[in-house]
Amino acid sequence: MGAGLAVLPMSPPTPAKPGCVKPGYVPTILLVEDEPLIAMLLTDIMEDAGYNVLCTAGPAQAIALVDRAAANGEPLPDLLVTDNAMPGMSGGEMAAQITARHGLMPVLLITGQLPQGDCPYPVLLKPFVEADVIAQVRRLLGE
Repeated sequence: MGAGLAVLPMSPPTPAKPGCVKPGYVPTILLVEDEPLIAMLLTDIMEDAGYNVLCTAGPAQAIALVDRAAANGEPLPDLLVTDNAMPGMSGGEMAAQITARHGLMPVLLITGQLPQGDCPYPVLLKPFVEADVIAQVRRLLGE
């Protein structure tokens, strides 16, 4: 795993509050992460918690995926979870483009250092533990 990344085991996830999620509906999370090991780790964490995860390796792929879904009348992801520091475009810049094109969606930035300047999105700092990831995902999905 990458330097500075610590993942500790967590207790089984607590169920979402009754009435917050439609019965039978499984939220879809779009994960954008350019480091393959971190992408696999985050995918496993979120899938183990019961979420559908679509994973792309960079901002251009993520923007194309959301644009294609919107053009085809398909549902958009319920949450965008993204690394902030990526080649070509930051996660924050990508999130701003996606939300400008397709309306607001919750965004979680995962990064090793705080973004400079004003950041309109919640930030989860590396190293993180599973429980922190799931707590932020649940909070942003309104569970």
